[in-house]
Amino acid sequence: MAASWECPSLPMLCFPMKESSRATFLGLKPLISAHYEENPESFGEEIKQLDQLREHAMHPSKDYNGCSVMRRYFAQLHLIRARFPPETVGQVPIDFAWKDAFTAAEYIQDGLQIEQASILYNVSALHSQLGCRGRRDTEQEMKEAVTHFQCAAGAFCYLDEHFAINHASKDLTPDFVTLYKNLMLGQAQECLVEKSLKGLGRVKNLTIAKLAARVAEYYLQVGRLLDTEPCIVVAKKYKEWPKLMKIKFLYFQAVSHFYQAAHAEELGKYGEMITFTHLAHQKLQSTGKIPKNMGEVVKDAIKNFGAHVTEKLQVARRQNEQVYHDIVPAPDTLEFAQGADLVKPVTFHPTDPKNLGTDILARLIPMRAHEAASVFSEEKAKLLRSLTLSVEEKEEEVEQFMRSLNVEEIEQLHEGPPEVPDDVQQQHQLLQGKAEDVRKLHSSIQELMSLSTRVSEDLSAIAELQRAEEEEEKQFQAKFGSRPASQIVANLWKEQENYRGYHTQASKSNSELKAMFDQHFPNLVLLSGPLSSIHSSLPKMTLMDGPPENSADSNRWKELMGKVKKMRQQRAMLMGQLRDQMNSDDITKTLVGHLGGAEQESIIEDHMKRHREIADIIRTNLSAQERILV
Repeated sequence: MAASWECPSLPMLCFPMKESSRATFLGLKPLISAHYEENPESFGEEIKQLDQLREHAMHPSKDYNGCSVMRRYFAQLHLIRARFPPETVGQVPIDFAWKDAFTAAEYIQDGLQIEQASILYNVSALHSQLGCRGRRDTEQEMKEAVTHFQCAAGAFCYLDEHFAINHASKDLTPDFVTLYKNLMLGQAQECLVEKSLKGLGRVKNLTIAKLAARVAEYYLQVGRLLDTEPCIVVAKKYKEWPKLMKIKFLYFQAVSHFYQAAHAEELGKYGEMITFTHLAHQKLQSTGKIPKNMGEVVKDAIKNFGAHVTEKLQVARRQNEQVYHDIVPAPDTLEFAQGADLVKPVTFHPTDPKNLGTDILARLIPMRAHEAASVFSEEKAKLLRSLTLSVEEKEEEVEQFMRSLNVEEIEQLHEGPPEVPDDVQQQHQLLQGKAEDVRKLHSSIQELMSLSTRVSEDLSAIAELQRAEEEEEKQFQAKFGSRPASQIVANLWKEQENYRGYHTQASKSNSELKAMFDQHFPNLVLLSGPLSSIHSSLPKMTLMDGPPENSADSNRWKELMGKVKKMRQQRAMLMGQLRDQMNSDDITKTLVGHLGGAEQESIIEDHMKRHREIADIIRTNLSAQERILV
């Protein structure tokens, strides 16, 4: 519910940026020489780029681009650390000189950790300044402020997890980092409460009460840290900070109580409404006199809200006395709204390509990155081998199924006339245009058979003459006595018998030749003719139970073949997609920025998950085959 009183934007706090003097990365050359088979002198251009990037990061523009430059420089530092053994990280022969953000005390320390921690602090500090810069009058301005405060908190969280140790610079120790995180998250959540109070979003009364209660908790923690060592130096430099934290703590407690009162009113609990409203009134009175250095905005906010709460309390008491007569409970009997977070740190990843940009020292790939990449390649290969074997088995199974159904022949029914076989086309090409030769051959065969017939008749006539001659010779010898046989006649009859034997064999060959020619003559005529005649003469296949277009069985057949085709096409497409994805998935350079074995294993697992997603789809496709072919 939007506030019914004038609700100005309260001032926000930001951190000063740390300052540093000039430094150079020439000290990397001995490390390159010691740990890589590279000539360190060949890295002159890369070292120059690192020096230039550092210079830009030391004097960033006061906008989001400035944050991006510092993030890129931090990411390059992270990769430099990752390229050398952990024991050398603190021994990089480069002196980095920085000043404490609050005391301006200068300290010089070698090693990359202090440089990274200081840059990360500056990333957060600039985000905090950008979050404070906007007016927060519109929803877009409010969203930008929330984003900047959450980004600042995210960078501080990374600083806390990786670099918050006993540095020479006290402003980077754990207590300070806790202060930074709580202040940024508190201000991010304050923006959301402010958005609700200004009516820029529809939020329930109880939700506003929970959000405001959490803001008060953040500011209470910040106020306590500002009052203790070592963070008290902040309070000494910015004397208004502790007072502002106290005022905001009480103010947002009052907001929480006030909206919990509104929630009680919605439930008809008028006694509770009076108690919560009275508590809100007390919290606002506890703010005391607002110092002049707080500005009129804080003073007006307390004054306007206090007047509204006082009026609301008076009206509530009068209505309860005259109308509701509800019992007003004591504060210690009430259940207060528990703080709820709607903001969280925006996670900072130095290896994120958006932060990294171009890897300046990309030529240096540590051995552990190559080894981890080799493990990843083997994992990909095992997955692909297993899937390929399963796919081949399923393909053989479906091929056997298709052959058992004579799919190729049956599909011709739906594809039109069959194609002329290749060997038939070859014979057609040999005989094409030789139809006249085929007819002449046919006539020659006929003439040969006629000649054979005439020879048979002549040989039969000669045999008849031989029988007549022999009969006459018998009669002559019976009448006149025997006489010597004529040698000439005997030779003639012997030669005649030989010819008869030759002719018998020739007649048999002629008959076989004619039978064979008669069998192939129609095909020779067809092959020597046009190809269209051959095509039209091929046998047409038909279904015994009727035309396919009108057959229920044919419809089921088409549906089955459609499913099989779609299944195989999808399978082939997915396997190709998986191979392409695996071939392009080279994580060698990605692994460079991850220092520990657990991180590398996590990277490998994340990338394998992408491949397993496609593999699971392929397995689903394979398992569906059994149901389709049933």
